[in-house]
Amino acid sequence: MRNATLLLIITGLMSAFSCGKKARSIDQMVSARDINGLSMVIEAGSESTDRRVAASHALVQLDLANRVMGSIEKLGPRDPEAAKALVARLSTELVAQLTDDSPKSVMARDALITLVPRMTPESAKAVAEGVLKWTVADMDKRADCGNFKLLKILEELGPSASDETLAELSRKHTAWMLADFKARGDDGTMVWKRANPEAAQIKATVHKDTYLRYWKHFRKDVLDGVVAAYDVTAPADRQVQDIAIIVDYAEGEERPKAGAVLLEQMKSKQKATGMSVRALGQLGTVGAVDYLRNWMKPGIPDDLRDAAFAAVTVLQKDPAAAAALYEIAKPLFEAMLRKDLPEENQLKLALKAIESLKFSRRCELPDGEYKLVRDLFKMKMDGTLFEVRKGMMIPLQRLMLCTGKSAALREIQATLRFPMKPEELGNVVAVLDSLPEADLLPILRKDLASKKVELATMAVMGLGAFGQKEDLALLEGMKASPTPIPEWNKTLGELAAEAATLLKTKYPTTN
Repeated sequence: MRNATLLLIITGLMSAFSCGKKARSIDQMVSARDINGLSMVIEAGSESTDRRVAASHALVQLDLANRVMGSIEKLGPRDPEAAKALVARLSTELVAQLTDDSPKSVMARDALITLVPRMTPESAKAVAEGVLKWTVADMDKRADCGNFKLLKILEELGPSASDETLAELSRKHTAWMLADFKARGDDGTMVWKRANPEAAQIKATVHKDTYLRYWKHFRKDVLDGVVAAYDVTAPADRQVQDIAIIVDYAEGEERPKAGAVLLEQMKSKQKATGMSVRALGQLGTVGAVDYLRNWMKPGIPDDLRDAAFAAVTVLQKDPAAAAALYEIAKPLFEAMLRKDLPEENQLKLALKAIESLKFSRRCELPDGEYKLVRDLFKMKMDGTLFEVRKGMMIPLQRLMLCTGKSAALREIQATLRFPMKPEELGNVVAVLDSLPEADLLPILRKDLASKKVELATMAVMGLGAFGQKEDLALLEGMKASPTPIPEWNKTLGELAAEAATLLKTKYPTTN
């Protein structure tokens, strides 16, 4: 009886102690590194928001934000309102911890990035503004710290950030990247690729829209920074880097402005590289031709001379380019009229110039040059001279149209004879854009009714390539023509149908 009574007393005391036992404090769990205990505080249905917040902060400072997220994911289905309240409190309080470069601030930043998927749009916007502004306040220490690098932070917070904050981030990001391009230059490549996945020939990511928004600021900031810092005397690898960025990033009127900076550098420092010279053409640099002439001469290193020719070749909107190329080619033309060829160095330069003259370009050569190129075009030749002229026929035709206008077109047409292959006539049609439309189109329209199949065929092809909207009706009217084109296995009507289809791509109509 005595033993039974003692047992009841002991049991009662244990029960009393058990009912009155206090829950372990968060500090005790932190001291004991009781990670599971801290997680259970977040997940338990009976805990208060204050306790959950305290446990979450403790896990964050142990660099265990993923455990916080995992516990919130478990709490959410059981008590959505509790999970929502916890995330809201954490979002506000963790942003408030972003005060310096201490580990506490960095881990708070990492936790915010981790928790973004659970935030409301309002909370996510506040977090994006807070984290990104904290980042730009000291890019050197904060861009690459913690568990998340800058581009990952941009991906997670960019959709919620304001355009003004993204612009501020871009300015600081650009300066940070360009300060150590060897270590950080991949950022620029990644932003460009992810903003332009089609051009980069990669698969678009789910963050494409964010990168596209960011690219609007980043592209211009990087371009301005590189142009401002450009130095033609810099080491070759730096030259390659800077010029590649300028050529790739510059758009519209930014291109000739950037080219003007390069040109001024080369003039003032009396130095040029093959890449910087070539870039003058790629950027459409206004006034570059006079400078480039200096490198298109005998005795110039091959890389510079070739770069100068390449630059002038693509400066197709500047009539000075055509004049410079013609000046180099002219001695060859004059020698051939004497049934001779210039010495080897001059011949090589002339052939380079003639090769560049085969491309469509703005041309304002004096009319007085027409006789020279026409005489060379018509002169009877054989042997080596014939072969040389055969290789320069397209440039010659362009120069004739440039200097002789409508009269030159009739001279060219007079040499056309069937049978000829479609590509042969196509080459002649291709040079017609060297003649102003006001001179060209009336002739082609008139020639549609020509009894000479060569002229009618050329007119159909020419209107298909260079015609205006009203010429669609003319080509449609030609579809019924049964006139055969010798050895082409088609009629003028069938060719007109093809030309009309081509012209419709330029002037689409709606039914």
